[in-house]
Amino acid sequence: MLLSVALPTSALAETTTPGDPNGRAFASDAIKAITWNMCGEGGGSTPAKSGYCPDRNKPQAKADALGKLVRSRGANVVLLQEVCAGTLNNAERGKSLLTLIQENLGSEWSFEWEPTTRAGGSPETHCRGALSGTYATAIGVRGTIASHDSTSLQQPMPDGHLSIPAGQEWSYVLCAKVTGWQTRICNAHLTNYDKVSNPDAPPLVYSDQVGIVRNAVAGYPWVLLGGDFNTTSRDALQPLYSLMPECDQQSYYTNDGGDASNETTYHGYLGVTADSDGKIVSYTNSDIKIDYLFSTAGFAQCDSRTSLADHADYHGTVQPDCSTKRDPAVCQPTGVSDHAPLYGELKGSASLAYQLRETSGVTATDSSANHHDGSLEPGVTWNTAEAAATFDGTGEITGPEAVLGTTYGFSISAWVKVAPGSSTVAAVSQDGTEISGFILWYEADDKTWRFGMPTGDTTGWRVDRAVSTSQAQPGVWTHLTGVHDQRNNLLTLYVNGRKAGQAAHLAPWPAKGPFVVGRDKVNGRENAFWTGSIRDVRVFGYPLNDAQANNLASS
Repeated sequence: MLLSVALPTSALAETTTPGDPNGRAFASDAIKAITWNMCGEGGGSTPAKSGYCPDRNKPQAKADALGKLVRSRGANVVLLQEVCAGTLNNAERGKSLLTLIQENLGSEWSFEWEPTTRAGGSPETHCRGALSGTYATAIGVRGTIASHDSTSLQQPMPDGHLSIPAGQEWSYVLCAKVTGWQTRICNAHLTNYDKVSNPDAPPLVYSDQVGIVRNAVAGYPWVLLGGDFNTTSRDALQPLYSLMPECDQQSYYTNDGGDASNETTYHGYLGVTADSDGKIVSYTNSDIKIDYLFSTAGFAQCDSRTSLADHADYHGTVQPDCSTKRDPAVCQPTGVSDHAPLYGELKGSASLAYQLRETSGVTATDSSANHHDGSLEPGVTWNTAEAAATFDGTGEITGPEAVLGTTYGFSISAWVKVAPGSSTVAAVSQDGTEISGFILWYEADDKTWRFGMPTGDTTGWRVDRAVSTSQAQPGVWTHLTGVHDQRNNLLTLYVNGRKAGQAAHLAPWPAKGPFVVGRDKVNGRENAFWTGSIRDVRVFGYPLNDAQANNLASS
């Protein structure tokens, strides 16, 4: 695989800053992660009570919401806080929330968890009310957790005081090693003792917690860290920012309505007052960011799904049955938690990888974690001598629809050998309705390599294109990489790992048709069928930089 090959030391050792503005970090694992405080146990039963938790006693609703989000995002990591886990408290209460989540996600997923000790005079960890299991912090992966380790946030510090005052809630930093992954997955739930969010907090307690988290993850060369850190202050988290980028400190795309940075992850109800009947009269909304994702790899995408946090209007004029005096209160939330899930896609390995080295059959196997297998059409055969697929100018390999989003940043690469005397032919593309959303091709008129994106899904030929400054060599294996940098409105073509041409692209649009190897589409018709051979086709869900493109061609 490409990204298991080391970059020069200067690229790997670079000190990162929030957002990784130089975009040089990346890892070998294709990870899409979600961190979500499910408020699956703690919190009050009505908006008038501290830490109100919507759907507090509805674990199935929470499990279903998480499952739907995981499938829509294609996530393979979930980091959960305030989740009931493990065995039953008693047989009448049913299954724990984590058990329901595992059933929803399926047998491909594995989980580990550590208890959270609730605040109070005794160190309680059981789930209360109608809920089952242990109050916990958990990690789930689509794969096998080979081992895990945990570090208590309640530790004696060098000056003698406890990292968290005795009798207060505390948890663990939980890290998991996943079979076949380089990246260590870590989850933490810090206590609300930072001076910004809680001016009356005891001194040093929050910085102690951050120090414990930093020390727990600093020894891993590749790590994903997420969780509920209970602070709005980047300064308080600077020990973590000094190690690695945090995902939502920048905008990742400018299309489809834009992408805000530093979005809120928590919605609370403060200063709630009620009338004599218990109907809510007034309150103040609190929208803040306290949930985070960090990674040594940097991020290709990040998004706080703010719509999934409860934002219901609980005024008595809107919800008259939501009374502070009624038990249970009949309050209708719009989300299953007071937190919004935070999603991040790491800069990792290919999200599609066709090696095209099969020797029989009609399936091009995707060796990435996403299993986007393609189908060989007539006119394409396996060339065992070259470990490649050979195209006779009449057929293609068709993959699933919309492997990549053409309005976002992405990279596409392939080893190609165009037949001598070939006409203009396309190596890789993704169909729109009238024209391909992108095309990586050989132009016969001037014998150049080209990477282009049309300005709209229309008939005709209006294509922004990066053109190689040197001529192609038919009959010779050549490595091509096309990069769409949506933040800078730029297309870049690399030939054999070196930058060969650039062009502006100001009008991205979504091509939602099949991913195709061996042709393009123009005026609604299949076009420019490849003649020659192709192997090692890869798709990355983010723009590769110069060093990464060079590394890809060398691997």
